[in-house]
Amino acid sequence: MSKVNTIIDLVSKKHFLLLGAAFIFLATACGGGASTNSTADSTVSTENADLEAAASDQIISKSITEHFEAFKKTLKPGNSVEVIKKDDANGYIEFQESWKDADGGTNYKMAVWKGDNIDDVIAVFAVDCSGGGCDFDIAGFKIYDASFNELTADYIDLPKLTKQYQDAIPEKKKMGFEGYNGFYATIPQKGTRIEFCLASAAEGNKDGGTLSIFAEYDYEYDYDKRVGRFVEVPSQYQEGIN
Repeated sequence: MSKVNTIIDLVSKKHFLLLGAAFIFLATACGGGASTNSTADSTVSTENADLEAAASDQIISKSITEHFEAFKKTLKPGNSVEVIKKDDANGYIEFQESWKDADGGTNYKMAVWKGDNIDDVIAVFAVDCSGGGCDFDIAGFKIYDASFNELTADYIDLPKLTKQYQDAIPEKKKMGFEGYNGFYATIPQKGTRIEFCLASAAEGNKDGGTLSIFAEYDYEYDYDKRVGRFVEVPSQYQEGIN
């Protein structure tokens, strides 16, 4: 079990608190009487200052609103953007981009997790919709850093995920279910688990119509190495989660 799971009962893994900062506060508030050793005082003071500086750096994290505002700058100029749902407390937002020069738009779901040191990890799933329906494609799933540089392959095993998706389509057909060939990622508003699904794209629903889970991945953070990654977890593969 990941170390991050040991504190999930206290706070969301998307927004964990740094215990180092709390330790510094308590050590300062509960300090004893004056020391007679000025050299020791100076050494402790310097160490505390270094710890405070490090903790201050590490707790810097942008809200989902700030990430959303930054992401808008990457979109095509002239396209209008409307927020559909926003949950700052859980680091989640849904919004729609309307295309200026074409009939239709792109629907986005976005969530933020804490990443390496002060860098946030942002998962996004985008669906393009027009008069001809909606496109559900694995290319719509992306993972970014806080500057919206794509890091998808650094955080998830894309070849494995792609194979799971491709293998799930014929298996679904064997069961007599036609039309389940679209790719859909459910970005969580709460929690850290992303469900990857087959979508009945023929229904033309921007939320995938009826979904069938083929894999689930959860975000795990290694505190010692200060790295995060989405790893596959057991799935119940339930039908019709919409």
